[in-house]
Amino acid sequence: MKLWWPPLAFTVFIFATLNVVSGWWKTVFDVLGSEKLKLGFLFVLGMAFLLWVVKIGTDKKSHKLSRLVWLIVIVGIYIYFLSIISNVVEQIHLAEYGILTWLYFRPINKRINNVAAYILTWLLVGVIGILDEWVQFYLPSRVGVLPDIYLNLSSSALALILIAKTIRPKLCPLDRSGLRLLGAGVGMGSIILAAFILTVSDFGFLHKDDETGNFYSHYSIEELIYKNQNLTDSYVQSVKELYPVKMHSYLKNQRTLDKYKMEVLVHVFRRDRYKEKGKLLVAYKENLILEKYFPGILHLAGFKWPENKVKKIASELPKAEGHFYESPVSRDDVLVTFSPASFWIFTVIVVVFSFLVGWIPNHVLSFIKTNQ
Repeated sequence: MKLWWPPLAFTVFIFATLNVVSGWWKTVFDVLGSEKLKLGFLFVLGMAFLLWVVKIGTDKKSHKLSRLVWLIVIVGIYIYFLSIISNVVEQIHLAEYGILTWLYFRPINKRINNVAAYILTWLLVGVIGILDEWVQFYLPSRVGVLPDIYLNLSSSALALILIAKTIRPKLCPLDRSGLRLLGAGVGMGSIILAAFILTVSDFGFLHKDDETGNFYSHYSIEELIYKNQNLTDSYVQSVKELYPVKMHSYLKNQRTLDKYKMEVLVHVFRRDRYKEKGKLLVAYKENLILEKYFPGILHLAGFKWPENKVKKIASELPKAEGHFYESPVSRDDVLVTFSPASFWIFTVIVVVFSFLVGWIPNHVLSFIKTNQ
């Protein structure tokens, strides 16, 4: 039981600090600055890597070279994940789930000495990650999104591969009890993931347009046209009051967001911000999307660019062929792969199959044994 206390305490700490951790990080940033914090984080990771190398080099187990190669490969993949995350707090969050995986694997492996220990640890940490993002979704100071769950799961998977390939605990083949646990774990995890997706996402649309570029939306083209034609003065005024100063604080409260208002604000923000950065293709394409699909609110709220400004930007675009563009606005907020019916059918199939995987082999083997 003593092995369970560290992971449980760490889990409680994660959830207990969700509402205050952003304030803590602000204080740290004010004192150290982002660069010093990033250097400190990289130093800790570097020391952990060196200690792992020393551990592999000094223990009496065989296959030292292959274990070192695996360590370097996994660290390389981890560095790649860190490189695509610009926020140092999110980088630390990624490392957090690797540590959590290691803490939970120890008591699970003590109890289940087969390959099911790896998968069950991954499922358990994945469920904790889902619940973590779910709580963040309801906190005004945090954001809970599906891509963060993918990062949590990736960090956990890397930690388990690191354990399997460098520490090499001796595990027995999967037995019937392990299979039953895996079936139940996958089934329960699928139910929790499906519920989370339906909480934070809507079934939406990927609109493909060769002229403007593709874009995601909560609304069909017909719904966008309807909204464009039925704007009220008060609604337009509320959008004007948000941009740009109050926009970010408004977008943080995911539960009360007006999705149409959100899409307009973020498209306008991307257009203007990328124009300032000199990335004219993004600015030009975002403006085309706004002019074609959000023309009413663009004009009435005063966000419309003058015609001569648009022509000037168009003349300065790079001469690359195609100029394909896909706007990321609302990409993480809408499901476009599944319709509501196909989503539920797929989820039910996965859940039923997962539970049957644990139930059928045991009963079939028992039936064969009793009839021999």
